[in-house]
Amino acid sequence: MGERRQERTWSLSKALLIWTAGIALGTCLVLTTAYFWLPVLYDGVGAATLSVARDTVLVLGAVFFFRAMNITMQNGLLRAGGDTMFVLRVDLFTQWAVAVPLTALMTLVWDVPFPLVFLAINAEEIARFLISGSRVLRRRWMRVLID
Repeated sequence: MGERRQERTWSLSKALLIWTAGIALGTCLVLTTAYFWLPVLYDGVGAATLSVARDTVLVLGAVFFFRAMNITMQNGLLRAGGDTMFVLRVDLFTQWAVAVPLTALMTLVWDVPFPLVFLAINAEEIARFLISGSRVLRRRWMRVLID
């Protein structure tokens, strides 16, 4: 970007996002299949604990894609493009306006099972994905940092 080659930067960014998405989906698949072999690894664990662990692994498998994409978008693209304040604002907003209130509601008001609480804790990843993804696609993060 320092050489004002935004189109090259954009094509490399798309390739990085595609690779990240592919690897993340593969990892999600592996995590999701852990649901079936978790009882083998933890043979002596009680049935209730094993049930919660299995459900939590399913939630983690579903959320991992968003987490991996966020790492690439926020740390690899937005920060590298000089959009560090945007990343800070998104992190603060999604944590304090999405994850914390939703988790508090689910635990203190609605008394839902732990896997749903775990999903609420990770809801910020989905919100960050939507906000950061929008920023990346609009290319507003590509700034010329060095002439």
